[in-house]
Amino acid sequence: MKAAALISRAFLVAAPLVALAFANTAALRVHWDLDNLGTSRRYWEDMTVAVSLYETRDWGPTQEISIDDALAARVRGRLRALLPRAAQRNDLRPWEFWRTVPLRSFSNVAPTELRFSDDAGRARLSSLGFRWLGGIAPYLPLWLPFLAFIPLAFWIMVESLRCGEGTAGAIFLGLIASSAYFLEALTLPYSAAGFHLLSALTIVPLSLFTFGPTPTTRGLWPRAVLAAISLHVATWCRSSSIIFLPPAAVLLLIALFRIEAKSSPKRRAILAAILLMVLVAPKAVAPRQAHEFWVGMWEGLGDFDREHGHVWSDWDARIALDTEGYSMERRGPYWTAETEAVFRRLVLHDLRTDPFWYAKILVHRVFATITQWRLWPTARESGLTYQAPQHPAEGFTDTYYNFVKTADVFTAFGRTGEAPLWLLWAGPVLFLAVALRTRAAGFSRRAAVIGSFAAAALLMPVAVTTASGIETQVFTFTFLICGAFVGSDALGKLFRRQELVP
Repeated sequence: MKAAALISRAFLVAAPLVALAFANTAALRVHWDLDNLGTSRRYWEDMTVAVSLYETRDWGPTQEISIDDALAARVRGRLRALLPRAAQRNDLRPWEFWRTVPLRSFSNVAPTELRFSDDAGRARLSSLGFRWLGGIAPYLPLWLPFLAFIPLAFWIMVESLRCGEGTAGAIFLGLIASSAYFLEALTLPYSAAGFHLLSALTIVPLSLFTFGPTPTTRGLWPRAVLAAISLHVATWCRSSSIIFLPPAAVLLLIALFRIEAKSSPKRRAILAAILLMVLVAPKAVAPRQAHEFWVGMWEGLGDFDREHGHVWSDWDARIALDTEGYSMERRGPYWTAETEAVFRRLVLHDLRTDPFWYAKILVHRVFATITQWRLWPTARESGLTYQAPQHPAEGFTDTYYNFVKTADVFTAFGRTGEAPLWLLWAGPVLFLAVALRTRAAGFSRRAAVIGSFAAAALLMPVAVTTASGIETQVFTFTFLICGAFVGSDALGKLFRRQELVP
């Protein structure tokens, strides 16, 4: 299929599915207003930084003040007082992310930066959006991940059509466009966790390209640039997104070696080095960014640690710091580079002195992520759609499963329903059963796509923690990919027709 026809067909299929995702998201967020976002610290701090940069037109990092500075606190307080009333006066709807509200220019405002423990991307992209829209748009920061999802959905559809899996691609997009978990995570006020999900989804078109019809040099390099930009922008907004850069690099290297199968080892090595440089190049020009890591590692071990005192709780982490002679009351309530060093020493000490303990935790994490057993309870039976913490070390894990609806909840125009976990498991079970029975053509390609995504989705929950439920549930997209392939075959037999493309 020629490129122009492929692109136009991909647009015709993806556009209504993106519209469905938008309609479902709007229905899920219809009760939003800025007053009930009052407890979302990160939303208001992001908005403060975005407004300060928009008002001053200054991105100079050397001149920025801290979000905890008295001046920044006054701006934040004024925004919390003015924005909700301005939104009500102008009858702003939660899905109208493009609409701005009239506010007088802020006096005595200075460029502001977020605290060490937060990512700056959402705030800074919002300031650019305000500049483009010509005013402050209160709901724009919450919709940024959804806007980034639009080109990604189009890319997934292009690659699906290219390798003859158009129906499967459409089913998959339809499933995630109906996933309450996915849509609420994209628009989560608490954090920009939606960018982590988008980074995971980047693996889907890359694997379709890599394992589909023989890749071409002409197609490889634009995809490498696209993957680099999308992954680094996502990382700028949500640091954990960087974990998908190595899987993306592996997929692109496999595509390169398929293209250059008959080339000399020297040529392949040079091209591989250039490809890796393309992938990491955006980091060289991206704004400086720091985010705490080791405190998350220390707390994260609380998911299955029952011996060394790790707890998924900021309060218990502060107690650990006090035990080490670092008083949080004396030095401030937020994580710093100094506290990072303390937690790094504590974590590495436990790993070195008791490697068998850590190996057991890794096994538990792999099992918990692949089975998603915490989603087994249903609201009809227990009132919860997830398994509540069973041990004090799990701390506030249930909070993170409460931020958005769980991955077994689907929605259609405001109506939501919980699917039993066995129905999600049916996707991979049926995929394997059909493949083994019929030995269908394309099984190897499909298995490679599924395996690539599954391996990438395992990295975060296994290497860091399963306690941060949003990232752990990304693995359920593996079930949806399997279900899309099974559904594609079923529809092909039902209507006795070929795939969307031969």
